Amino acid sequence: MGFSPDEFTSNLNKRGVAKASHFQVRIHGPLDQGTERDMTFRADTAELPGRTLSTNEHRIYGPIRKIPYASTYTDTSISILSSKDLGEKIYFEDWQNLIHNHRTDSQGGQYNLGYYNDYVKTVAIVTYDESGGQTSEHTFNEAYPIGIAPIGLSWASDELIKLQITFAYRDYSVNNIAIPAPKPKPNIGISGSLNIGGINVAGNFNVNGSSNVSVGGFNVPIPKLPTTP
Repeated sequence: MGFSPDEFTSNLNKRGVAKASHFQVRIHGPLDQGTERDMTFRADTAELPGRTLSTNEHRIYGPIRKIPYASTYTDTSISILSSKDLGEKIYFEDWQNLIHNHRTDSQGGQYNLGYYNDYVKTVAIVTYDESGGQTSEHTFNEAYPIGIAPIGLSWASDELIKLQITFAYRDYSVNNIAIPAPKPKPNIGISGSLNIGGINVAGNFNVNGSSNVSVGGFNVPIPKLPTTP
């Protein structure tokens, strides 16, 4: 089968392409929901999850076979634009204190470990198409912030501060939203005469749902009719 540019273009037009900029991060943690809602609009980079099959090598005779026995998941990172008071950093530090408390105040014993079910929550990444319709939702199950990256500061820099958070999680689930196929344009056949630019043309005409009329194999543009108020 040879390469067909028309078929290639038709496939792209039919199914479209996904863009890396069309996403939203939703953090459902154990703390202030107002901060979580604000971070939905501040997460500027994220990673959809990956998955690797762990295998054991097995050979009876001949080449080695790799036999899968489990799935492993790589930690995922999210970058968040920081607010003036660094409230996002405080949020994740408080979340980590539920896991391993290093505070010396009265809010908990120093260096105590929390219960797993008390601090694992969910993080979701939602993707959208160009019209704003949701296309998928990847949910990280039993997620928690395993790392808060250091933030570099410099008098010579006027860059925005971004907070890099790394999440560990047990596994993930995916909800793919089906995109409806585009409706075909109607084809309307007309027999008779048509006045185009003051010239009467007789014969069979085909209106293909666009702004053109096919007259004997030639596409003739149709002027837009004025809309009724």
